Amino acid sequence: MNNFGTDLDKHITGHYGEDQLSRPEPQDDDYVISDCRGVYFVTQLESEYQDYDETIAAIVQHANAAGYWPDVWFVNDHGNLSLLSINYATGETTIINDWV
Repeated sequence: MNNFGTDLDKHITGHYGEDQLSRPEPQDDDYVISDCRGVYFVTQLESEYQDYDETIAAIVQHANAAGYWPDVWFVNDHGNLSLLSINYATGETTIINDWV
């Protein structure tokens, strides 16, 4: 007997663990960078920046001063979500995962 339907139902409803079809959402205390066509807005800082590197530098400075390093998310101008990893010593970023 084929269990495809049952397995698909389990996958969609998350019975195999985390629901793989939904994307995670940023938490209230996470940094969220929104790309508004070349202007970057960071929710936690309530500030706009003209340059991506300037934006990351502001996050690094704020997080290091606060001694708290929450997740950093990037939302592009199409609404796609990326989870970033920041090296807080160098300011280098790496994309951990993308959700489109």
